[in-house]
Order: sequence, then structure tokens, then C-alpha cells
Amino acid sequence: MFTATRQPHLLSPLTSEDLGQLQVQLPALNIFSFRGPGQSGGVASSLAPLTRQLGTKVQWIALSGVPNLADKPIAGFSFYKPEVAEDMVTRYGQAVHNYLWPLFHGMEDKIAYDAEEWKNFRQLSLMLANQSQRIAMRSFPTLVWLHDFEMALLAPMLAMDAGVILAHFWHVPWPAPELMKRTPAGVEITEALLSNRLLGFHTDEYARNFLLTVKELVPTAKVDMNNLTVRYAGRTTTVVAMPLGLDYPYWQRLARASKLQAEALQVTHRLAHQIILGVDRIDYTKGLLEKLNGVEQFLAENPDYHRRCHY
Repeated sequence: MFTATRQPHLLSPLTSEDLGQLQVQLPALNIFSFRGPGQSGGVASSLAPLTRQLGTKVQWIALSGVPNLADKPIAGFSFYKPEVAEDMVTRYGQAVHNYLWPLFHGMEDKIAYDAEEWKNFRQLSLMLANQSQRIAMRSFPTLVWLHDFEMALLAPMLAMDAGVILAHFWHVPWPAPELMKRTPAGVEITEALLSNRLLGFHTDEYARNFLLTVKELVPTAKVDMNNLTVRYAGRTTTVVAMPLGLDYPYWQRLARASKLQAEALQVTHRLAHQIILGVDRIDYTKGLLEKLNGVEQFLAENPDYHRRCHY
């Protein structure tokens, strides 16, 4: 945003005096998430050089995982933990784990919707939005990044503030519209996300599922499947696919650099020539049992591959 003590005429070329009087002020960024970056501050540390280069500020509001910056400050970052009762946060987490997590992973048999838990989820979302107003942003407009599905209801609660530009990155899948149509809070969640100017998903499939859900659940919305936009309640939401992945060249370089050590480990520990390594979070949506069953079935059907690899 540009502010100036004297506004030059729009059709006149800017003079050196005009340029000297113009002052660039980049918008501040508010991040809302269920969990902060923790004590390691990985995301914040990665973004710190960018905030320093741009001269902007980031204020991160999270219900847990807020780092202590007294000993190790991160340039340009401030962290806030809302003043809410811990039992409310616990009940908020119950709605997240019992209802939202299986819902968005398409596991209908594991969905446990509880009206009281959802009421608490809505109430704490409102408290989170209200507390954000106490943070002095010192910028206009203010960019807001809502991080992941736990912030599902926050956008319309923040959209009422003047000068707020909302974006939401959805870190989990978005299921088929038929499932969202059957679930009690499907309409509420879908409408809430349409308060964002930008809505990001991991894949084209999830983005398309969301747009089809809007067509099914919000009949007054105008969905453009070609341009991936939704026009609703006077706002336009742009839906994008933002795939996340590994820094493949980095891991290639690392593998080449450690090739000799890896070969020495194979000899020392009498390992097979091929090693299959899986690194997973212990969660039923990660398909751990399915992976193990798949390896077992493969070895049962292909005895020639016995003793050829370590898993």
C-alpha cells in the first residue's frame, strides 16, 4: 500500500520529489493455526529471511505449540496463544479428531458427530477471532493465512473486520460432495470457506471436489469450473491446487554424498542390497496396515524376491 503526504495528479509523471514522499508499507500477515511451529520454529525460521527482506511483520496465533522466543527470537515474528480455558481447547480437539479428521479423509464409518462438541468448536472459533482483534496490526490491509482444516469456521468471523484479505490452505483431502451432503455440518463448513479470497488444496482432485460440493450444497453460489472460481455473497473465491513435495535435487545430492557410508553399513550389518524405508505418522489414515499387508502379499506371490531386500 502506498501512502503519501501529497497526492500527485494521476495523469502527471512522478517527479523525484513525489518519489521521495511516497512510502511503501507492506501488509502485515496474521497466521491462524491449531498448532504453532513448536519450539524448533521450523516454518517461522524458514520465513524469517523473507520477512526481513520485505520489512513486514508476521503475527502467529495458535492454540498450542507457541514457541518461547525469550532466548531465541525469530526476526519479524510474534506469537500469541489465545486466552481460552484448556477444557475448551480439549473439547475443540475432540470435534477435530472425532468428526473433522475422518470426515475429510472420507472414512464415513469412523465419523462421530456430536452436537455439543460441534457447538464448542464453533464457540472457540469465535473466541479465537475476537481475540485476534486485540493484536495491533499497524497495517492496512491485513493479510490473513488460515492454516489447515481446524480453522474451518474462522473465515466469516474474520471477514467482518475492515481491510482483511483472507487466504486458507487446506492441508487434508476434500472428499466427494456426496459425503459432505450427508454430514450435519457440511453446509456450514462449505459456506464458511467461501469467505476466503484464496483457497488452496493439495491436488486438482481435492479442488474439483470442493467446487462440486459448492454446487451441491450452496445453490445460490455461481461456480466456474473452468476458471476455478466461486462467486457468493458478493465475494469471489479463487480455488487453486498447490501440490507440496520434496526438494528432490537436495535429496539426490545427499544420497550421492553418503553413498560410501551407506555401502559400509550394508557390509557391517549384513544388510540386503536393497533397503525399503517407510517413515510414517502412526495414524489410521496413513495406511500402515495396508502397506504391511501389501508387502506380505507380494512376498507370498513372488518367492524369488525373498531375502533380496530389507523393509
